[in-house]
Amino acid sequence: MSFLAQTTPPLDFGWDTFLTNENGPDELPAQAASPDASELFKQQRYGLVFIFCYLPAKVGYRFRPGPQECTQESCAFRHVVYSLRLASRSTKAVRAGAAKKYVDDKLEYGLRLSTGVGGLPRDAAKAMSIFKEVMTGKFPEDKRGLAASLAAFLAYFRNEKKYYATDATAAAADVIEAVELCHTSCQHGHYAFISVAVVVLLIVQLDIVLTGEMLNRPKISYLFSLYYGFQAKTGFQPWNSRYCATCGTRRRSFELQKCSGRCGLSSKPVYCDRHCQKADWKNHRKWCVLPTATEDELVEDLALYSIIHLREPQL
Repeated sequence: MSFLAQTTPPLDFGWDTFLTNENGPDELPAQAASPDASELFKQQRYGLVFIFCYLPAKVGYRFRPGPQECTQESCAFRHVVYSLRLASRSTKAVRAGAAKKYVDDKLEYGLRLSTGVGGLPRDAAKAMSIFKEVMTGKFPEDKRGLAASLAAFLAYFRNEKKYYATDATAAAADVIEAVELCHTSCQHGHYAFISVAVVVLLIVQLDIVLTGEMLNRPKISYLFSLYYGFQAKTGFQPWNSRYCATCGTRRRSFELQKCSGRCGLSSKPVYCDRHCQKADWKNHRKWCVLPTATEDELVEDLALYSIIHLREPQL
């Protein structure tokens, strides 16, 4: 196992559910059973791409798919994004603007093509060509960065049915391309949550395929340095991690325990045991104590050091 796999926990966003179930997301069973389930799925996918690519990482990660407690909030946010953006510009107007090289319309047209909304048939290949045209064209830096993030999202999900577990070698090639595109996005000053997701989840999960030489590439190291800075500023912790936040040991889910303090869902780490939790307290305390706590306050609340199982073993 590589150094990155040992020190970086993988993420579980639950996005394979959203991107492979054309009958609608599993988290909304009532709607999924309706005649409009397919359209609902497309709307949710549109909102998902917006969250991962358009928003800054420090904002986007709060609305990503995650544990059950945040499911409805994430779905509601994606629906609002879809409704507002589709209502503001018709697909006909967007297509006309894209033909005139208006950069915002080009990006929006590509987004609608990639998700199959607005009366357009889904065409990820054409959307990718549009994003790369903006990325390499004479457009503002922020638009080129956004285009690179959108292309990075498509690069990994080029074949949604494939997924990394069924064709790891081919998926690794997609991940490498996604990393290149995320690096380009960051170089243009656009650090979206897709850059966090691609690096932390996909590279670690594909560690068996990616060689040490690949993992030591400067672009990958650069993206990891950005991730660690992002984590330090936000307290971000991957949901459903199988790695201890302190020692990096991989364990089965029922062997790990999570902090039961006052930290939020997006900043709640998991640990091997109480010893690891206490060792991490100097880093985690700022996300666990109340906002009114001072930096040097001595916290003696025993609840902050209690731990609860992530999942009980099945008998």
